[in-house]
Amino acid sequence: MRRITLSLLQLNDFYLTELSVKWYEPEGNVGDNLTISAHHAINFEVLDHREVADEFALNLQFKLLPVDRENPAGYEISADILGFFTLPDSEKKAEQLGSLVYNGLLILYGILRGEIAAFTGSFPGGKFLLPTVDMRNVISRKAEEKIHEQPKQKRKKPPSQAPQSKQRTKTSS
Repeated sequence: MRRITLSLLQLNDFYLTELSVKWYEPEGNVGDNLTISAHHAINFEVLDHREVADEFALNLQFKLLPVDRENPAGYEISADILGFFTLPDSEKKAEQLGSLVYNGLLILYGILRGEIAAFTGSFPGGKFLLPTVDMRNVISRKAEEKIHEQPKQKRKKPPSQAPQSKQRTKTSS
């Protein structure tokens, strides 16, 4: 018999902080083979617990928007899920932050996928399953965005090249 190794990362709790679903009836006749197109976006934020070193939270956001915004068809979904995690060995947290985020996002995305499928099951469009995504790409994209968001340091000009402020004073006689 194989022995199962449990992850040190433990999900303590989670909350849906937003769940908005809209259904737009597509134009066409019942029975037509309709194609509905949508764009999705995934974002996340890591939140450290300031007082407890072995606890952290992940906030995962998912958005789905119909491609045609003037004549929308299909689902429009906006959802946020907040998960609270514990890593008992806090000394390893810094070393393993990337895999903690990866595993935490997989856990939260799976929960969100089930919640949205259950919720949309009673809509006219039927159950909607979130698309399968590679969380490594989501994490990489987020890392690239952070790099591009950092303000570029401005080089200071030597005093001789610094622009002089021009002040005009008016004297009256």
